[in-house]
Amino acid sequence: MIQLLVDPWILENLIRDPRALTAFTSCIDIAREFSFDIAQFVDHEAAASIWAQQSEAGPLVGTAAATVNRELEHFLVVARQEPDAVVENEPTGLPKLWHQALRFCIGDGTEWRSPRIVHPSNRRAVWPSGPEVTVKCSDCTIQDPQRVLTAIEEFRAHPFFVADLDPWDLRRQHPLPTSGRNLAEHECWLPRPPVLDGVPFYDLDRRLVELRDSDWKTATHRFYLPPRDWTVGTEPKVSWRSGRGFPRGKIGDHSGWRDRNGYIWEWHPGDREWDVQIGDTHLDVAPDGTLKQ
Repeated sequence: MIQLLVDPWILENLIRDPRALTAFTSCIDIAREFSFDIAQFVDHEAAASIWAQQSEAGPLVGTAAATVNRELEHFLVVARQEPDAVVENEPTGLPKLWHQALRFCIGDGTEWRSPRIVHPSNRRAVWPSGPEVTVKCSDCTIQDPQRVLTAIEEFRAHPFFVADLDPWDLRRQHPLPTSGRNLAEHECWLPRPPVLDGVPFYDLDRRLVELRDSDWKTATHRFYLPPRDWTVGTEPKVSWRSGRGFPRGKIGDHSGWRDRNGYIWEWHPGDREWDVQIGDTHLDVAPDGTLKQ
């Protein structure tokens, strides 16, 4: 599973600073939306310190109190002696348990998506700039030490945070033009079947197997279904971020993404639509799957 590792400032100021409480709630929402596990780095002593903030800030009440009482347990861990990891140029004062949690999230290093490190925007100045940070483990060297870092409020605009989890998202490969007509509604996505909306990243394999080959179309729409032998998470980072999360192929002079039926989805940048190559003919399909006449 992919882990979400939050800036410990959020927990250390959870009750005394409204910005921390807002960030805490947002982290819970992000974890739920993407089915992330929350990295655990709050031991009994740290938890007691969190609640002790009420002595200076006043007691939590209402929805805030219910949220913290319910969700704080996701961050709790028993203190342990384990290897740790650090982020190059990280903020000062990060607790040891946070570093241990970072190392735990890295595992053997093969899951390059984990962890996703997030911080509130008011902490931007103390974290490294850029979309990724370099991680160093105390007990080993991993092949890819880069991990995603983003401000919580801006995660949807991050170039990798969502795209790393959605192979239908090809906006980085075919960005919108910088001038001309407003084509924001025609950003480049392979049309994703609606039945897969909300399906967690690591559950895609199971749900795709359940779909019939004919589920790629309705009376008014066409959707991209990957070949049946495709499995999620097998592509290395470089290939995935180059738009090759799904396999590519050719029909005649046309190249693009090959689907379950052997059709080729070729992006037409001028009209910002898909030309779906079916033998000697093709269909014009909008990024939302609408079949054009």
